[in-house]
Amino acid sequence: MAATIKDVADLAGVNPSTVSRVLNNAGLAVKEETRQRIMEAVRILNYKPNAVARSLRTRFTQLLGMVIPDISNPFFSILFKGAEAAASEKGFNIILGNTDDQKAREEALIQELRDRQVDGLILATAQVDGALENMSLEGYPYVFVNRRPRETAGRYVVADNIKGAKLAIDHLVALGHTRIAHISGPLYTDVGLARLEGYRLALKDHGLPFSFENVVESEHNEEAGYWSALELFRKSPEVTAIFAANDPIAIGVMTAVYERGLEIPGDISLVGYNDLPVVSKLRPPLTSVRLPLFEMGYKAAEMLIKIISGEPLEQDGIVLEPRLMVRESTARMKG
Repeated sequence: MAATIKDVADLAGVNPSTVSRVLNNAGLAVKEETRQRIMEAVRILNYKPNAVARSLRTRFTQLLGMVIPDISNPFFSILFKGAEAAASEKGFNIILGNTDDQKAREEALIQELRDRQVDGLILATAQVDGALENMSLEGYPYVFVNRRPRETAGRYVVADNIKGAKLAIDHLVALGHTRIAHISGPLYTDVGLARLEGYRLALKDHGLPFSFENVVESEHNEEAGYWSALELFRKSPEVTAIFAANDPIAIGVMTAVYERGLEIPGDISLVGYNDLPVVSKLRPPLTSVRLPLFEMGYKAAEMLIKIISGEPLEQDGIVLEPRLMVRESTARMKG
């Protein structure tokens, strides 16, 4: 039979109300010795507070919701692991929802999670204008991670994607490449736009022309990367280097390059983005811009829990630094 709060109180030699207030951090002045006795009794009895009853008393469920656009992309798995680690440390669990990057599904999923009484939301997507307006008006807690709408105020944890794109282009230019193409992510996202802007600004910094002939928009997956590379080669067959907006796109580019009888990096140098664990095992290993994905997820959950708990935030937005991981998919331009 499961232990009750009265069992804990009897073993610790205190009233059940004292146990309740200590476990719920209700602010009661309790001697440290008494607190330690209660926590030791909880451990010995393996006492598990009733989550439903606790939520009725505190109006919190200790549940967070997290909305991601593509559960098959390892990027979001790492992001989720970071968020889950921070949540677990604070006694929260996370319900994960996948939208397949569909706006209608995103709106419906947010409402579904709110109906399940999650205390707040981590949003790794940014097509939810109607839901955001309602949440903002109601003061409902939410935090953006990775993506965020440019026109919407809100708390966020993101990477400096303009700087990340510049790192990629600076590296390719240093290797002597001047005909550098970009296969972008979806340009309805701030991430896609920021990486395109970083590409454009880096070319400008090096005195190289920017042309949309050298840009193809893609979805964030391998198949889309493959077809986008074929389109790029039709438009601009003279390119010697490609900056892909994420690693799955870059893997699709590799397939297209090899089908044309070309070599990486002998004929085409290739840079990916996000530095997923798989890319160091490719042949050749992929040069990629590394984002601190676990840290992004961790800090987003940490920020959301502070908002829910009414703790002050040092800042409304956190921007983390990318790093370039140079491997064998890039080389000095021939000739």
